[in-house]
Amino acid sequence: MHSGETAASVGTAAGVICFHDLGSRTEQGKRHRRIRSADDKFSALGGKEQIGVLCHAIGYLEASKDLIASGKQARTDEVSRIFGMLEELINESWNGGMI
Repeated sequence: MHSGETAASVGTAAGVICFHDLGSRTEQGKRHRRIRSADDKFSALGGKEQIGVLCHAIGYLEASKDLIASGKQARTDEVSRIFGMLEELINESWNGGMI
């Protein structure tokens, strides 16, 4: 990590979800633009909306954790579902519908 960088800026979402099947360069570019769009929208939200998105995301993650802790297997696409849910929450909040 370079001086002045935060841990969050070093580990980008693109680096997390691109570990599976990278696909073609076109697919990678689309995925990167989609993530960048969600990042840009999230950072443009007000504090109340950002907190709302994060509270919903934390609730989703807690439910997933409880499911696994109860002995059930995580869904094979759980990480993709989490990113999709975050994207939906950001878009909904961006359009003024969540809070």
